[in-house]
Amino acid sequence: MIAFIKPIELESSYNKKEYAPSKYKNVIIIGIDSLNTDLINKENTPFINEFVNTSLHLPNTYTHIARTFPSWVTILTGDYPTSNGARLNLTNLELLNLKETLPYFLKEIGYKTYFSLDERRFSHIDKSFYFDKVIGPPETVDELVLSQLVENPMLAITSQLPLLKDLMPQLYNNRGSWKNYSPTSFSNELEDKIKNEGIPVFISSHFTLPHWPYKTKFNTSDSKNTYGKYIDSIRLADKQVHRYMKHLKKEGFLNDSIVFIITDHGESFGRNVDQPKGGNDSMNIPGHGNSIISRSQFNVLLSLKVFREGNELKRTVKNKDFNFALTDITPTVFDILELPEPKKFDGQSIFKVKSERSIPLESSLKPSFNSNGSINLKDTIRKGISLYNIDKQGRAVIKDTLYKDLVNIKQRGVIFDKWQLSIYPELNNSLFITDLEEEKIYKFSDFQNKELAKTLLKELCSLFSKDQFNSKSKYCKNVPYLLVNGNVDGKAI
Repeated sequence: MIAFIKPIELESSYNKKEYAPSKYKNVIIIGIDSLNTDLINKENTPFINEFVNTSLHLPNTYTHIARTFPSWVTILTGDYPTSNGARLNLTNLELLNLKETLPYFLKEIGYKTYFSLDERRFSHIDKSFYFDKVIGPPETVDELVLSQLVENPMLAITSQLPLLKDLMPQLYNNRGSWKNYSPTSFSNELEDKIKNEGIPVFISSHFTLPHWPYKTKFNTSDSKNTYGKYIDSIRLADKQVHRYMKHLKKEGFLNDSIVFIITDHGESFGRNVDQPKGGNDSMNIPGHGNSIISRSQFNVLLSLKVFREGNELKRTVKNKDFNFALTDITPTVFDILELPEPKKFDGQSIFKVKSERSIPLESSLKPSFNSNGSINLKDTIRKGISLYNIDKQGRAVIKDTLYKDLVNIKQRGVIFDKWQLSIYPELNNSLFITDLEEEKIYKFSDFQNKELAKTLLKELCSLFSKDQFNSKSKYCKNVPYLLVNGNVDGKAI
């Protein structure tokens, strides 16, 4: 675990644009929403599969929270949610320090910064994060209201006409409004708005086709079950990403570049393979962010390529089978660009990881489900409406008065090496230990290695030392909260 250190001032290093010489590379992060890493293969995702197989791919990478907004904030800050403050979707942006972000640091030294997202309903990243250009539908709450109107076929059709996009931007190229969403139209918009101007760029793009309900206006058939629709959606997303990469190459962005293809989180379907053997059926909740023992939900894609003058540079890490996290992306960018780190990150450059580290995990709010296991959107909105306020910019944000209470009831966990310790408040604050290699889960009381179990618990208590949660006094009463050099009671972990 990395101790929290106050960031250094940026006076000398990051306030001069001339600090970015021409040798600096473009930084490109391409995200795919809800992509189950076990389903990346030649049939489902031929382009992504080829990229993964020819890149520096780190298979044991995790998101700290399997939801889009917290995941992307960890990517952009290099810090755990407990440090950056983004613990839930639709966190009030006023609670975050948006100057401690990768786009801010790169913008200060001369980069032009872009962010694109084709569904903003639960992830309201905008220009507040120091992006020069944000591409996609507005993040305001009126998007949710207007998207319900596309039950009207005429509105669904006309909302995609270029002449009307200024009148109804909430519906234009909005994957959340799936009945009128066209992957081709969104690709056209990206190609129109992301052009090479001869200056370094930081481009973050996120494609949400694989997110529930796994449909577009070209994929509306109910003849397939939920899983079949999901497979169709990831195939469409693969084609979308492939076309996007062709555009970036055509524009010359890839000649000198750092390119990540990542996922914000996975997706599970309540199948046996979606949780470890021996798990409680009540823990096998479909979707993402709902059950921290589900590798299908929390394991993510992290693949990297580096190009110089059009040639790919082969990079290696000490051990690609170590555990990594999305928080490692920002420190890795600074490392490759040979920039001094402006602060101490919770994450670490993947090239500087010399041993296993502890990785914190936490759950998020659970949606309502229908009897067939699909999400009940209307009931989820009805139950959740009391949780939100509308801020000055018209965005739905979780009420500040409720935020701590919602954080306190989360599941919490820690991964170290092949082990994961988890606390489930909804199961009477029960503790579990998972063998990630054997994919088998044990009750804490049944786990034979008592010393390891105790050490994992101490580490969890340290990682979440600033939180208040119901079982904290029970499990963490005599635990030292601050670690020194990654040691617990003098023993390396």
